[in-house]
Amino acid sequence: MVVSSLALAIPFIPSGAQAAGTCPTSPRLSTISAYTRVTTFAAGGRMGYYSMAARAAGSDFPTRLAVFDGEISNYAMQTPTAKFGALASQKSLATSVANFETYINSDYFDFGSYMPYSAIVSKGVLVYSPPPGQARVSATGGSQVLSYVVQTYSEVTGYTYSSSLISGANKATVVGVNLKSIPANSIVAFTAKNSSSTIPKGSYGILIRDNVVTRPYLKGSTFRPTSGILFQATGSAIPYLKKFFVGNHATFTLKSGTTKKLAPDTITPTGFVEFGTSKIYVTAMNYSGSHSSGATLFDRNFGPVSSQAVGNATFALDNSGVVTEVSKNNGVQITLNSSTKTRVFQVFGAQASMVSQLSVGQKVRYVNTFSSANRNTVSSASGRGSLLLSKGKNIASCSGSATSFRPRTAIGWNASGHFWVATATMGMDHNDGGYRVGGSTLRQMSDWLNQLGATEAVGFDGGGSVTQFMSLSGVAKRIDIPTDPSDGHEAWIRDVPIGLAFAPGS
Repeated sequence: MVVSSLALAIPFIPSGAQAAGTCPTSPRLSTISAYTRVTTFAAGGRMGYYSMAARAAGSDFPTRLAVFDGEISNYAMQTPTAKFGALASQKSLATSVANFETYINSDYFDFGSYMPYSAIVSKGVLVYSPPPGQARVSATGGSQVLSYVVQTYSEVTGYTYSSSLISGANKATVVGVNLKSIPANSIVAFTAKNSSSTIPKGSYGILIRDNVVTRPYLKGSTFRPTSGILFQATGSAIPYLKKFFVGNHATFTLKSGTTKKLAPDTITPTGFVEFGTSKIYVTAMNYSGSHSSGATLFDRNFGPVSSQAVGNATFALDNSGVVTEVSKNNGVQITLNSSTKTRVFQVFGAQASMVSQLSVGQKVRYVNTFSSANRNTVSSASGRGSLLLSKGKNIASCSGSATSFRPRTAIGWNASGHFWVATATMGMDHNDGGYRVGGSTLRQMSDWLNQLGATEAVGFDGGGSVTQFMSLSGVAKRIDIPTDPSDGHEAWIRDVPIGLAFAPGS
């Protein structure tokens, strides 16, 4: 929910809140609701809603639980945004995604600056990130997000994947195959299909051929195996690998093909500008406020130049990495264009002194990268709220505002790849001054997703931001709140900076 300094005109006070600190069992959907199927899409997704009478689930108002469900293997999650620093209508965000089938609001945002609270990834590229310590961002720059992961399992290029090497009662966790480096306290498998003839060296290794341990490498190895699989360990993982003795039978399964999944994750920007022996680190992207260290990058995704935070020094690059403007001793706002100034860097704190080394015409190297805490190959990501389900257990909050009957937005999924996109609202077209009462408690939303089959779930912004569109015969139609059939008007919809949409494809 966004927090506004404006007083809202609330025509009534809702009385259907649960007592704080209680965790009652939610009523089963099958006993309190009627289900209406609206449509089934060509890719297999289904759109419908559950209708609950007033007080059937505890709310003083009727409740509508709108749900899209499908198989993630058939869909791609996309993150449509407004220009950062501005808002857009949710209908325009939904329809900006070609062939979308369902759309919901997603991240929380600041009502004054319109800045989302967390990082955003679109088409595999980081497009937005607040600086460390802002809103929901950790002191090290990490944002909690829901990621859409497209993982290709190729021995040639390598892949991350948690799997087990097993020999009798001994089991060791392997974090990837043919990786470019071996993470601390981890085991990585290397095969003959590795694209490089030399491999990163572990501290201890074993070679397995035809499911039998044939050789130990007491100090690791830098040579790609010609056959079999070489497992190399570092740090605290070494003792686990040392339990696999020569002659032991051992099994390990290599993956192949492509898989898609939804996953909670933490995204941290790791980009930089490099020139000579110096690096200026990009600690924020398209964020309008100032911060204490590193650079904020502004690109074509940002709004007006007047919203740029001014650093202690500033420079601009063209698409080839050539410096086209530089202000070394004080920051200035620079207007972006499509040729000579495609990226503007506002540099803060101690790193601003490095800008004195730059001059117009100088070529530098800019790298836009980010890290995934779970080592996922992230195709798209949006900020999220709390975890609601974990391994089938309801972990949603049972205190404070979580116990109020409010509009809610959430996404759930399970290990088989089925997912559910859901909103809970008061189920009526009602002018409540934007306060948006009715809907469900957070616990109910979590329970209902679990009843539908989800074992994992996350929440998103609620209250006045809650909106769900579906595509019906090519027309974007709001599904979370009914329209008034007498005049055909759409209920009030809050403009937001970002949403989530699912469309067929990858």
